[in-house]
Amino acid sequence: MNSCFNHSLILLNTKQHTYVHPATGSMSAVDLTFISPLLSLNYNWTPLTDLHGSNHFSILLSPNKASSDEKLPYWKLTKANWKSFQELYYRKPLPKKIPIICKIPFFSSLITIADGTIPKTSTKNNKPTKPWFNDEYKQAISDRKCALRNFTSPSY
Repeated sequence: MNSCFNHSLILLNTKQHTYVHPATGSMSAVDLTFISPLLSLNYNWTPLTDLHGSNHFSILLSPNKASSDEKLPYWKLTKANWKSFQELYYRKPLPKKIPIICKIPFFSSLITIADGTIPKTSTKNNKPTKPWFNDEYKQAISDRKCALRNFTSPSY
């Protein structure tokens, strides 16, 4: 019989509930998430608070290291002002024989020239909007969450 002990797996679950019984509203943690020990410290385990129409809460496995919302820019070579680039480049031409130590500042000056003559892409992460997400849809989600709270809260 294979078990998590035979494969050196680690259980990420906390004591949070992952399941709502449809008849009684009682909650339990029946959904288990196992992970390799090498990865276990790199991720957070969290059940979401919305059932999304199911009787199981979705589980979010997210990396501990925060990812940046910004993306790296790159030069738009098709929109470069090559005439200006050439003019700036030829103002400080590279000698025929140049020691390797002098090439680094020259490369740095090329980057400066490129920054001034070649536009870059945006660093913003523009996620597309969801045209179907409107106020009616937002209200339906709110009503469903309210119904879940009423269903799972103990009645006295």
